[in-house]
Amino acid sequence: MQTLQIDELTEQYTAAMVEAILGQLLWEGPVVLRTPDDLSDYLMLDVQSGAQLDATWIAANVRCLQQHIQSVYSGMEEGYEAAHFDPEDIEYWYRILSHYSTWSANVTLQDQAENYIVPALRLGKTQLFRSLENNLNQMRLSSDSVQKGLMEYTQSLQRV
Repeated sequence: MQTLQIDELTEQYTAAMVEAILGQLLWEGPVVLRTPDDLSDYLMLDVQSGAQLDATWIAANVRCLQQHIQSVYSGMEEGYEAAHFDPEDIEYWYRILSHYSTWSANVTLQDQAENYIVPALRLGKTQLFRSLENNLNQMRLSSDSVQKGLMEYTQSLQRV
């Protein structure tokens, strides 16, 4: 059988299983599952994805973990309904960690900041570096102005 036929059969099988579970033919659990999204949330995987998944198993596991943490922070996970979390942690979660793409970019930025061309995206700048940035941004760039800015920066570093 060709791969396309196997993929098509796999997708049909998955769709049939989802329908059987949602129709409660194969499910008698404590949670009411009405839609494929409910089932995806409960299983922590995407039951609507195709056979040709574009994600690695690591990416899929990170997404699963993110979904679990999301349900904990949202009070949907059993045992965490009344839990109190630090507002800064929740804000950081929703701003950066809750989506795979922003989490991945943040990890790359922290581990390999030198690979990012846009200096504004770099994390952990020192006050001296910010000062150098400000000085260079305030003047018209030329060899002399950059050399002057770098000289001031290195002199400041030597004083530290």
